[in-house]
Amino acid sequence: MTQQEFADLLGVTRKTIVNYESGGNIPESREKLFKYILKTFNKKENSSSQKEDHYAKDLNKTDKALMSKVLEKFEHIGDDEVALYVDFKKHKLLKNPLIKSIIKSEAWRIVEHEMRNLAIEKTLGTEDDDV
Repeated sequence: MTQQEFADLLGVTRKTIVNYESGGNIPESREKLFKYILKTFNKKENSSSQKEDHYAKDLNKTDKALMSKVLEKFEHIGDDEVALYVDFKKHKLLKNPLIKSIIKSEAWRIVEHEMRNLAIEKTLGTEDDDV
């Protein structure tokens, strides 16, 4: 898993992950989550039931109870509701001027690249017509 994929999974920036990896302070609340996620992703691929049993052994009773409550609370949430939440978060992120600026910059880079490709195709097409 790349730093960016891990950052996306946690909802933080890649720079934050780099900071954590280089010894920067990790908030205690996130540290426990990170350790659990790292354990989860570092395990060999087994059947899903074997994974659940193995991970359950690693959790203490309090964690198991908390996880059970969270899963129970959210198990009824459908894909449409998840999509609405993701859309909400996207709009919230776009309110951040830095993020919005980065997205616009990347969009313009893509547009310029596409325009350059179209110009090249047009030029090559014109040359083919002359031959």
